Amino acid sequence: MNIKINSIQQDYSTNDVLDWIYFEYPSAVCDRNEDFEVESMHISNHTNPINDNSYWYRRGYLKDHGYHPGSILNQYDNQSVRNIFLNVYDQYNFEEKAIHEAYIDWYDQLFKQRLNKRSDNNINKLKVLQKAKEAGLLIPETLVSSNISVIGDFYRSHEKIIVKDVMLDDIKINWDEEFDILVKVPPTIVTDAHIQQLKEIRSNISQGYIFLQEYIEKEYELRIFYLDDKLYSMAIFSQANERTKVDFRNYDTERPNRCVPYLLPGKETKKIKKLMKSLDINCASIDMIYTDKKEYVFLEANPVGQFQWLSDNCNYDIERSIARFLNQ
Repeated sequence: MNIKINSIQQDYSTNDVLDWIYFEYPSAVCDRNEDFEVESMHISNHTNPINDNSYWYRRGYLKDHGYHPGSILNQYDNQSVRNIFLNVYDQYNFEEKAIHEAYIDWYDQLFKQRLNKRSDNNINKLKVLQKAKEAGLLIPETLVSSNISVIGDFYRSHEKIIVKDVMLDDIKINWDEEFDILVKVPPTIVTDAHIQQLKEIRSNISQGYIFLQEYIEKEYELRIFYLDDKLYSMAIFSQANERTKVDFRNYDTERPNRCVPYLLPGKETKKIKKLMKSLDINCASIDMIYTDKKEYVFLEANPVGQFQWLSDNCNYDIERSIARFLNQ
């Protein structure tokens, strides 16, 4: 079996999966790349041949050539000529983006056995929340707005709210004295001081959107890994530690949270599977909470989320299951 994998070198979960592949399938050939680029795309009236190999999109990015005129502009003093070059390169970049989008959809259909798609890397939390609601899952009350009055009304209508990021990336909103944007900051509870800050600096962010959700008190958090219609669930007892109480991802390495295997009720399992099918995702890490009102609330799903620590804490051998999926 030949297996093509897109993943970054720093992703240890991929390394563990590769170990299992080589252990159980010594003859398997794995081609692992971090970045990838468009080479050729052939569209015809004939059906594209389905590749018998397996493909796993874990992480990595499509190379963007980023055409720019650079030093060419310095050769011309005439602004009209310079504008022509700028327009041409803008058109190059515009067309490359369109080609990349089409290529990603086309490429994902070439493999008989596929785990995730490249387009899953840009999953939108707001769309996922809409789909989760349609699947019957409870979700937090959510507001996306650039209107300070609307934000103030939302804040006053809930006991607590938190600010989060919209896309699954490393840039998070962090509330401090200067309303900075920092890296890898967990969701933050909004206070009266934050709302006042917004009013004072409104001129600087009047066109910017803020993603807010009601903060729901919980008994414990849940991390769930979805793989090919099967769920691997873990309960995270984060509430006894002030540092991890709002979000377990504000890790305390000295007093780590207790994590144990967890069996989801059948009704919630069916809802999650319905959501994954509606998103056309066959692999994802899912965050939920169990509230003090005895309800399950869905928070988000990340197709490229971490699963190694869930697998280790609960002895699920998820890496082995992925290896076997790719070798079917």
